[in-house]
Amino acid sequence: MSLFPTIMKPSRITSDCANLIDNIFTNSMESNAICGLLMSDITDHLPVFSVYEGNYRKRRESKEIKFQRIRTEESIAALGNELLIGTGRAFVMNQMLTKLISGSI
Repeated sequence: MSLFPTIMKPSRITSDCANLIDNIFTNSMESNAICGLLMSDITDHLPVFSVYEGNYRKRRESKEIKFQRIRTEESIAALGNELLIGTGRAFVMNQMLTKLISGSI
């Protein structure tokens, strides 16, 4: 795979010399890209940019599935029953369920 430079002019300019240091490389020479340097006095390195024309595939909007917990006394009791059957920790679970139903958790 070959990479090609997109910037052809010096990107670091001082009073003594001008060098091409900062660059953007691409593997696509067929694309219509606008590349260049931004003139700026902030630093001796000029910011480089590259803008590609958009023949990109659009992402399909995903149908996001949202899950929401239904908190009713019946659903909490059903959860508690399922947990009690599998764990055998009835005392602790009863305390937690009581706190959930009363709203203190």
